[in-house]
Amino acid sequence: MNRRIKAAGLALVKQWEGLKTKAYRDVGGIWTIGYGHTSAAEVRPTMVITEARAEEILRAGLAHV
Repeated sequence: MNRRIKAAGLALVKQWEGLKTKAYRDVGGIWTIGYGHTSAAEVRPTMVITEARAEEILRAGLAHV
């Protein structure tokens, strides 16, 4: 089932996670980008994304929960 998040919920997640457009290692050493995206198969050390792409990734991730 594909669910949708309300604007207020999306804004809350964005505020809580914060936006990083350049890949970085989180406190656990995991490569992360955007609003906390950590897929090892997708995030690479030199990766850079736009804010729009970060939101697309976030929405796709939230659609599964």
